[in-house]
Amino acid sequence: MAADSDAGNTDSAPVRPDKVLFLSGDLMFASRVGAAAEAAGMQFQMSGNLPADPARDVRVVILDLATRSSIVQGFGAKVADACPNAMTIAYGPHVQVGPLESAKAEKLDHVMTRGQFDRQIAGFLQSLAN
Repeated sequence: MAADSDAGNTDSAPVRPDKVLFLSGDLMFASRVGAAAEAAGMQFQMSGNLPADPARDVRVVILDLATRSSIVQGFGAKVADACPNAMTIAYGPHVQVGPLESAKAEKLDHVMTRGQFDRQIAGFLQSLAN
């Protein structure tokens, strides 16, 4: 019977953070980010919000400031609680300076324009997978 009580216990099992969580409303761009994640051997999940329960398998949280700038305030602390193993990337249009500055004020790991993000995401995810 002891084996049955341990069967659902995964708290002691190490979790390999290999998921990319993409917070955006841009379905077209999501396919590009998803393809970059998959090419790097990582899982991809698109969402509108951070997970309610801690997700230790998330390696990168990407925030699209064009569609989700309303959640940038306090975002760094929220990610630390919701995805404790994750680094953060926020990107947005270069003409929308306010959301980019707000993301920088949150001390996220990487804040960049959409063009920079688009050029760098595949290589960045590949470097995390190695």
